[in-house]
Amino acid sequence: MESWKSQLERGHEWLCEQLGVEADRYPLRFAPGNDGWLQAEETACGFCDLIVTERGSELSREHAETLSDALYIYARPILGQEGSRHAASRPAPGSDQRRISFAFQLDTIGQVCPDWRDRLATEQEAVLARHPYSDDPEPNRRGWLGVLVVAALIALWAAAHWPLWAQWQLQSDLAANGVSAEARVVELSETDGKFADSWRVEYKFAVGEKTHVNTDEIWIDEYWRLKPRSTVPIRYDPADPTRAMVEGNDRFSRLAWIWGLIDALLVFILLRGWRRLRRQAGQQPQRT
Repeated sequence: MESWKSQLERGHEWLCEQLGVEADRYPLRFAPGNDGWLQAEETACGFCDLIVTERGSELSREHAETLSDALYIYARPILGQEGSRHAASRPAPGSDQRRISFAFQLDTIGQVCPDWRDRLATEQEAVLARHPYSDDPEPNRRGWLGVLVVAALIALWAAAHWPLWAQWQLQSDLAANGVSAEARVVELSETDGKFADSWRVEYKFAVGEKTHVNTDEIWIDEYWRLKPRSTVPIRYDPADPTRAMVEGNDRFSRLAWIWGLIDALLVFILLRGWRRLRRQAGQQPQRT
Protein backbone atom coordinates (compact mmCIF):
# COMPACT_ATOMS: atom_id res chain seq x y z
CA MET A 1 0.00 0.00 0.00
CA GLU A 2 1.33 3.42 -0.92
CA SER A 3 2.46 5.47 2.07
CA TRP A 4 0.82 8.75 2.97
CA LYS A 5 4.06 10.59 2.11
CA SER A 6 4.15 9.15 -1.39
CA GLN A 7 0.49 10.02 -1.93
CA LEU A 8 1.10 13.58 -0.76
CA GLU A 9 4.18 13.94 -2.95
CA ARG A 10 2.27 12.86 -6.05
CA GLY A 11 -0.67 15.04 -5.07
CA HIS A 12 1.59 18.04 -4.51
CA GLU A 13 3.09 17.69 -8.00
CA TRP A 14 -0.40 17.40 -9.49
CA LEU A 15 -1.66 20.44 -7.55
CA CYS A 16 1.22 22.69 -8.62
CA GLU A 17 0.69 21.60 -12.24
CA GLN A 18 -3.03 22.36 -12.05
CA LEU A 19 -2.40 25.77 -10.49
CA GLY A 20 0.33 26.59 -13.02
CA VAL A 21 3.06 27.21 -10.44
CA GLU A 22 6.55 25.80 -9.90
CA ALA A 23 6.67 23.08 -7.26
CA ASP A 24 10.05 24.35 -5.99
CA ARG A 25 8.52 27.72 -5.17
CA TYR A 26 5.98 26.08 -2.87
CA PRO A 27 7.87 23.12 -1.42
CA LEU A 28 6.41 20.03 0.21
CA ARG A 29 8.05 19.61 3.63
CA PHE A 30 7.97 16.92 6.27
CA ALA A 31 10.12 18.81 8.79
CA PRO A 32 9.87 22.35 10.24
CA GLY A 33 11.21 25.12 8.01
CA ASN A 34 10.45 27.85 10.60
CA ASP A 35 9.78 30.31 7.79
CA GLY A 36 5.99 30.52 7.82
CA TRP A 37 5.42 27.73 5.29
CA LEU A 38 3.55 24.44 5.66
CA GLN A 39 4.98 21.15 6.84
CA ALA A 40 3.17 17.79 6.81
CA GLU A 41 3.14 15.55 9.87
CA GLU A 42 1.77 12.03 10.19
CA THR A 43 -1.09 11.48 12.65
CA ALA A 44 -2.50 8.43 14.36
CA CYS A 45 -5.89 8.96 12.71
CA GLY A 46 -6.84 10.68 9.50
CA PHE A 47 -4.38 11.54 6.76
CA CYS A 48 -1.98 14.12 8.24
CA ASP A 49 -1.64 17.46 10.01
CA LEU A 50 -0.51 20.58 8.14
CA ILE A 51 1.49 22.84 10.43
CA VAL A 52 2.91 26.34 10.05
CA THR A 53 5.95 27.25 12.16
CA GLU A 54 8.01 30.40 12.27
CA ARG A 55 11.08 31.13 14.40
CA GLY A 56 10.47 28.04 16.51
CA SER A 57 6.79 28.81 17.25
CA GLU A 58 3.79 26.89 15.93
CA LEU A 59 1.41 29.37 14.34
CA SER A 60 -1.30 27.03 13.08
CA ARG A 61 -2.20 23.35 12.76
CA GLU A 62 -4.92 21.94 10.50
CA HIS A 63 -6.01 18.32 10.40
CA ALA A 64 -6.59 16.69 7.00
CA GLU A 65 -8.85 13.64 7.00
CA THR A 66 -8.10 12.80 3.37
CA LEU A 67 -5.57 13.50 0.65
CA SER A 68 -8.10 15.92 -0.89
CA ASP A 69 -8.25 17.86 2.40
CA ALA A 70 -4.45 18.08 2.52
CA LEU A 71 -4.19 19.31 -1.05
CA TYR A 72 -6.87 21.96 -0.44
CA ILE A 73 -4.97 23.22 2.61
CA TYR A 74 -1.82 23.43 0.46
CA ALA A 75 -3.71 25.16 -2.35
CA ARG A 76 -4.99 27.93 -0.12
CA PRO A 77 -1.64 29.65 0.75
CA ILE A 78 -0.36 29.08 -2.78
CA LEU A 79 -3.40 30.92 -4.14
CA GLY A 80 -2.94 33.60 -1.47
CA GLN A 81 0.54 34.39 -2.76
CA GLU A 82 -0.39 34.14 -6.43
CA GLY A 83 -3.51 36.24 -5.82
CA SER A 84 -1.47 38.99 -4.18
CA ARG A 85 0.93 39.02 -7.14
CA HIS A 86 -2.00 39.14 -9.54
CA ALA A 87 -3.56 42.06 -7.65
CA ALA A 88 -0.24 43.92 -7.48
CA SER A 89 0.12 43.66 -11.26
CA ARG A 90 -3.36 45.16 -11.75
CA PRO A 91 -3.54 48.13 -9.38
CA ALA A 92 -7.01 49.61 -8.91
CA PRO A 93 -6.67 53.02 -7.19
CA GLY A 94 -9.18 53.39 -4.38
CA SER A 95 -10.13 49.71 -4.37
CA ASP A 96 -9.17 47.16 -1.73
CA GLN A 97 -6.66 44.90 -3.49
CA ARG A 98 -8.27 41.88 -1.84
CA ARG A 99 -11.17 42.24 -4.27
CA ILE A 100 -8.88 41.32 -7.17
CA SER A 101 -6.95 38.74 -5.18
CA PHE A 102 -10.01 36.92 -3.79
CA ALA A 103 -11.72 36.82 -7.19
CA PHE A 104 -8.54 35.42 -8.78
CA GLN A 105 -8.27 32.75 -6.09
CA LEU A 106 -11.88 31.62 -6.55
CA ASP A 107 -11.62 31.53 -10.32
CA THR A 108 -8.35 29.55 -10.24
CA ILE A 109 -9.37 27.00 -7.64
CA GLY A 110 -12.76 26.55 -9.32
CA GLN A 111 -10.99 25.29 -12.42
CA VAL A 112 -9.23 22.66 -10.31
CA CYS A 113 -12.11 21.53 -8.11
CA PRO A 114 -15.59 23.14 -7.87
CA ASP A 115 -16.03 21.83 -4.31
CA TRP A 116 -12.83 23.56 -3.26
CA ARG A 117 -14.16 26.80 -4.74
CA ASP A 118 -17.25 26.64 -2.53
CA ARG A 119 -15.12 25.87 0.50
CA LEU A 120 -12.77 28.77 -0.20
CA ALA A 121 -15.68 31.15 -0.85
CA THR A 122 -17.10 30.30 2.58
CA GLU A 123 -13.74 30.98 4.23
CA GLN A 124 -13.36 34.29 2.37
CA GLU A 125 -16.81 35.38 3.55
CA ALA A 126 -15.80 34.62 7.14
CA VAL A 127 -12.65 36.72 6.73
CA LEU A 128 -14.60 39.62 5.25
CA ALA A 129 -17.13 39.43 8.07
CA ARG A 130 -14.28 40.18 10.48
CA HIS A 131 -12.31 42.47 8.17
CA PRO A 132 -14.55 44.01 5.47
CA TYR A 133 -13.14 45.52 2.29
CA SER A 134 -11.60 48.92 3.01
CA ASP A 135 -11.97 50.82 -0.24
CA ASP A 136 -10.48 54.30 -0.25
CA PRO A 137 -12.94 56.91 -1.61
CA GLU A 138 -10.17 59.46 -2.07
CA PRO A 139 -7.20 57.65 -3.63
CA ASN A 140 -5.99 60.76 -5.45
CA ARG A 141 -5.68 62.72 -2.25
CA ARG A 142 -3.76 59.87 -0.66
CA GLY A 143 -1.52 59.76 -3.73
CA TRP A 144 -0.74 63.46 -3.43
CA LEU A 145 -0.10 63.00 0.29
CA GLY A 146 2.48 60.35 -0.58
CA VAL A 147 4.12 62.73 -3.08
CA LEU A 148 4.28 65.46 -0.43
CA VAL A 149 5.83 63.07 2.10
CA VAL A 150 8.49 62.01 -0.42
CA ALA A 151 9.16 65.66 -1.32
CA ALA A 152 9.54 66.53 2.38
CA LEU A 153 12.00 63.67 2.89
CA ILE A 154 14.05 64.81 -0.11
CA ALA A 155 14.06 68.38 1.24
CA LEU A 156 15.26 67.13 4.65
CA TRP A 157 17.96 65.04 2.97
CA ALA A 158 19.15 68.09 0.97
CA ALA A 159 19.11 70.30 4.08
CA ALA A 160 21.16 67.74 6.00
CA HIS A 161 23.74 67.74 3.19
CA TRP A 162 23.97 71.54 3.03
CA PRO A 163 27.17 71.70 5.19
CA LEU A 164 28.86 69.34 2.74
CA TRP A 165 27.87 71.50 -0.24
CA ALA A 166 28.90 74.71 1.58
CA GLN A 167 32.32 73.25 2.42
CA TRP A 168 32.88 72.19 -1.18
CA GLN A 169 31.91 75.66 -2.39
CA LEU A 170 34.28 77.32 0.09
CA GLN A 171 37.23 75.12 -0.80
CA SER A 172 36.62 75.53 -4.54
CA ASP A 173 36.37 79.33 -4.29
CA LEU A 174 39.48 79.67 -2.14
CA ALA A 175 41.48 77.30 -4.34
CA ALA A 176 40.61 79.35 -7.43
CA ASN A 177 40.52 82.91 -6.09
CA GLY A 178 41.94 82.84 -2.55
CA VAL A 179 45.02 84.66 -1.30
CA SER A 180 47.70 82.78 0.66
CA ALA A 181 48.87 84.23 3.96
CA GLU A 182 50.48 83.30 7.27
CA ALA A 183 48.14 83.58 10.24
CA ARG A 184 49.10 83.57 13.90
CA VAL A 185 47.90 80.58 15.91
CA VAL A 186 45.74 81.77 18.80
CA GLU A 187 44.74 78.39 20.22
CA LEU A 188 44.77 74.69 19.43
CA SER A 189 42.00 72.66 21.05
CA GLU A 190 40.80 69.08 21.18
CA THR A 191 37.21 68.04 21.93
CA ASP A 192 36.21 64.59 23.11
CA GLY A 193 33.03 63.83 21.16
CA LYS A 194 30.45 61.15 21.91
CA PHE A 195 31.29 59.27 18.72
CA ALA A 196 34.55 60.87 17.57
CA ASP A 197 37.09 63.46 18.73
CA SER A 198 37.62 66.75 16.89
CA TRP A 199 40.55 69.13 16.64
CA ARG A 200 40.41 72.88 15.97
CA VAL A 201 42.80 75.72 15.38
CA GLU A 202 41.92 79.33 16.07
CA TYR A 203 44.00 81.85 14.18
CA LYS A 204 44.10 85.55 13.38
CA PHE A 205 45.43 87.49 10.42
CA ALA A 206 45.34 91.04 9.17
CA VAL A 207 44.05 92.32 5.86
CA GLY A 208 44.82 95.98 5.51
CA GLU A 209 44.18 97.62 8.87
CA LYS A 210 41.60 95.07 10.01
CA THR A 211 42.38 91.91 11.97
CA HIS A 212 40.25 88.81 11.43
CA VAL A 213 39.88 85.82 13.75
CA ASN A 214 38.75 82.48 12.39
CA THR A 215 38.40 78.88 13.61
CA ASP A 216 38.98 75.85 11.43
CA GLU A 217 38.42 72.18 12.15
CA ILE A 218 41.50 70.19 11.21
CA TRP A 219 42.62 66.56 11.21
CA ILE A 220 44.76 65.02 13.96
CA ASP A 221 47.96 64.95 11.91
CA GLU A 222 47.58 68.67 11.15
CA TYR A 223 46.88 69.30 14.83
CA TRP A 224 50.16 67.71 15.91
CA ARG A 225 52.06 69.39 13.07
CA LEU A 226 50.87 72.80 14.25
CA LYS A 227 51.45 72.07 17.95
CA PRO A 228 55.01 73.49 18.07
CA ARG A 229 54.31 76.29 15.57
CA SER A 230 53.12 79.82 16.14
CA THR A 231 51.82 80.40 12.60
CA VAL A 232 49.66 78.48 10.15
CA PRO A 233 49.37 78.89 6.35
CA ILE A 234 45.88 79.91 5.26
CA ARG A 235 43.93 81.04 2.22
CA TYR A 236 41.28 83.74 2.43
CA ASP A 237 38.80 85.41 0.12
CA PRO A 238 40.06 88.96 -0.65
CA ALA A 239 36.49 90.12 -1.19
CA ASP A 240 35.38 88.66 2.16
CA PRO A 241 38.31 87.79 4.46
CA THR A 242 35.97 86.11 6.93
CA ARG A 243 35.88 83.27 4.42
CA ALA A 244 39.19 81.61 5.20
CA MET A 245 40.59 78.17 5.92
CA VAL A 246 43.85 76.43 6.70
CA GLU A 247 45.64 75.79 3.43
CA GLY A 248 45.50 72.13 2.40
CA ASN A 249 42.80 71.32 4.96
CA ASP A 250 40.48 69.09 2.89
CA ARG A 251 37.42 69.07 5.15
CA PHE A 252 35.14 68.33 2.21
CA SER A 253 36.68 64.88 1.64
CA ARG A 254 36.33 63.98 5.32
CA LEU A 255 32.71 65.12 5.38
CA ALA A 256 32.02 63.29 2.11
CA TRP A 257 33.24 60.01 3.65
CA ILE A 258 31.01 60.49 6.68
CA TRP A 259 27.91 61.42 4.70
CA GLY A 260 28.62 58.70 2.18
CA LEU A 261 28.53 56.09 4.94
CA ILE A 262 25.34 57.61 6.38
CA ASP A 263 23.68 57.64 2.94
CA ALA A 264 24.70 54.02 2.33
CA LEU A 265 23.17 53.03 5.68
CA LEU A 266 19.94 54.91 4.87
CA VAL A 267 19.71 53.23 1.45
CA PHE A 268 20.27 49.83 3.10
CA ILE A 269 17.51 50.50 5.66
CA LEU A 270 15.08 51.75 2.98
CA LEU A 271 15.75 48.75 0.73
CA ARG A 272 15.20 46.33 3.61
CA GLY A 273 11.94 48.08 4.49
CA TRP A 274 10.79 48.07 0.87
CA ARG A 275 11.62 44.38 0.45
CA ARG A 276 9.83 43.54 3.70
CA LEU A 277 6.70 45.37 2.57
CA ARG A 278 6.83 43.60 -0.81
CA ARG A 279 7.25 40.25 0.91
CA GLN A 280 4.37 40.92 3.29
CA ALA A 281 2.15 42.13 0.45
CA GLY A 282 2.82 39.44 -2.09
CA GLN A 283 5.09 36.67 -0.92
CA GLN A 284 4.09 35.48 2.52
CA PRO A 285 1.63 32.58 2.75
CA GLN A 286 -1.91 33.70 3.50
CA ARG A 287 -3.17 32.30 6.78
CA THR A 288 -6.80 31.96 7.70
